[in-house]
Amino acid sequence: MRAYGRVFAALCIATSAAAAEKAEKVTAPTPPAGATVPKGFFEPYLATGFSYYASDRRVLAGVGGGLGLRLHVHRLLALYGEGRYFLYTGNSVSGALGASVAFPLGPFDPLVGLQGTFYGGDQVQVIDSAHPIPPPSIAWAIQARLAPLRLVHAPYTVTALSGDVGFGLDARSRALAVTVTWLDIGFRF
Repeated sequence: MRAYGRVFAALCIATSAAAAEKAEKVTAPTPPAGATVPKGFFEPYLATGFSYYASDRRVLAGVGGGLGLRLHVHRLLALYGEGRYFLYTGNSVSGALGASVAFPLGPFDPLVGLQGTFYGGDQVQVIDSAHPIPPPSIAWAIQARLAPLRLVHAPYTVTALSGDVGFGLDARSRALAVTVTWLDIGFRF
């Protein structure tokens, strides 16, 4: 009988220790939802795609790519700047500064943004008797960015397709600015 009593006592002690450990896990404070993603981290990225800027006074277009840098102020909000080189109407460049908001949606992390963009370099200019003076060397536009096919697997980000569409004023004529990004690959640190 004593052997059964010792086994019973050992079983009670083991059970109470396991229950105490389980209660400790349950009552331990859980980190807030945004704690898994650090705030204020950087994400350099490479982008490739097509750019097009056209008004009554000029056309810039081409295929190319460039570098960018995102500063994630919060899990959902990022500020970014990028520069691109593209080739078709000559050697042209574009640069953008903007802000974007991400929306976690299942495996995707799509984003929507707003940016100011400038264009320069080689271009096709329209000079006629109504407009004998060439347009300024730099053109600009305000664009909305939409990136629906964006995957984030920390520390990497891959955007399979995104688009920037907007308008600008170019020497008193309205301009259409479109950028299609085929691939954007980033690394967070």
